[in-house]
Amino acid sequence: MRSRGHVPVGRLRLKGFIGWLFWSLAHIYFLIGVKNRFIVAFTWLWDYVTFQRGARLITEVPPPGRG
Repeated sequence: MRSRGHVPVGRLRLKGFIGWLFWSLAHIYFLIGVKNRFIVAFTWLWDYVTFQRGARLITEVPPPGRG
């Protein structure tokens, strides 16, 4: 379901939309660079408004001996 989160902060418990919003803002805050923060925030907002889900697939297998 959308907009559900659970964030324990000491004795405080944030649940539901407020927990989800806190979690989202905390993750954006810890990104490096204003440009990255803006891009992620806009992407998440667009995905939320349009009901889209992003898929991140790694389809290429690295050659042996690398990584």
